[in-house]
Amino acid sequence: GDVDVDEAIEIAKKNFENIPGATEEQKAIGESLFPKSFDFATNSSRLFENVKKGQICCYWKIPGLKEMPSELPTIAGGVLGEGEGSILYKRLVEDEKVAVSVGVGPYQFFGDGIFLIFIEPKDGCVDKCKQIVKEELDKVVKNGISEADLSKVVRAEERAFLKLFENMGSLTYEWLQTYFASGDELNLFNYMKRLNDIDVEEVQGFIVKYVDSYLMNEVELAPLPENKKDIWEKSKAISDQLDEDILKHHVRTAP
Repeated sequence: GDVDVDEAIEIAKKNFENIPGATEEQKAIGESLFPKSFDFATNSSRLFENVKKGQICCYWKIPGLKEMPSELPTIAGGVLGEGEGSILYKRLVEDEKVAVSVGVGPYQFFGDGIFLIFIEPKDGCVDKCKQIVKEELDKVVKNGISEADLSKVVRAEERAFLKLFENMGSLTYEWLQTYFASGDELNLFNYMKRLNDIDVEEVQGFIVKYVDSYLMNEVELAPLPENKKDIWEKSKAISDQLDEDILKHHVRTAP
């Protein structure tokens, strides 16, 4: 609220407008120095926080919007874990009753993206939840998905897309994002057609290639043990004080 927009634009132009963009030759050199690679390595982290219930996040790296439009990862996420009829929700929450909730979906930037599975496990069921995720992914890799599951998710995504037109801010954001990723100003408005062109083999192929259970990365948020809370409180106080000391040097004032 205390930023003068016109002044900010003028300062940005003064400092950045004359910076030349990279030539095609320079871009090619950059791509050769940092090629896209496929690493056979996974990461597993456990974070302790002052929370009552733990959470699990399983994740995989996927291509960004410039290489892969969002509809295929979105549909794959919907089939696996978005909604009560999805594969993981049915197994984890309804059948096995080892989790309270499940959420699945991609987050894509221009260059790269990430595919996430969030699970809120019941007490003592963390390892069982991870095992079930791997088992269900392996089933999809081996057997694929049903036409019924695909159709249900496509219809849900169509409704979500149409709802986008009720909010001009969200619509503008999505339009700009798809335009800069594809170079096509009509890209967003062909979204529903591309949704309906997706078949079960494409969804299976995406999971086979990018959501491999063998290469699953994991982050677990675990409740803090009672006998560690004093240490946690002291550490948090030090961190909060450091934040305050830094912000003291960057006081914002109204124009």
